[in-house]
Amino acid sequence: MKRRQSKTVAGSGGNWQVPNSLFRKMDFNKDGFIDLSELTAFIKQAGFDVTERAIFELVSDFLDDNGSLKLTPELLSKIVADKKTEAENSVFAETLDAFVALGGGADGGGAVKIADLVDSLSEVFGPGVSRMDMLAEFGKNETDSLDFAEFRTFLNE
Repeated sequence: MKRRQSKTVAGSGGNWQVPNSLFRKMDFNKDGFIDLSELTAFIKQAGFDVTERAIFELVSDFLDDNGSLKLTPELLSKIVADKKTEAENSVFAETLDAFVALGGGADGGGAVKIADLVDSLSEVFGPGVSRMDMLAEFGKNETDSLDFAEFRTFLNE
């Protein structure tokens, strides 16, 4: 079995590899680079409703001196890794904000009371969500509070 070759670039989001076969599929004109129109066309083929302008905004920091986009596998890897890290950091920050709003520490320390969390969720989701059902779900927890790790786990389930 032939092994796929790929290139790895360490971005702030860790290592992410662009398989050469994927890069070649994206490089419609086979010049060894992916330009803005090729990237947009590929993303649309993948089923996403996206404009070239939206893609431009995502990659505008990576334009060459002529204002053109010429992505190599390495640069595409870096963009994906950086965008992944941005998304993860945003989710983490939003989760920490919610934790703090419910009484947890800004450093992720402390805990939030399950009853306070259930009350907040009841307000958000309205009468369609049973407070008793939520309390029963949290009844699996041996304490009456959640630390930040438990809080994150709950929100990600």
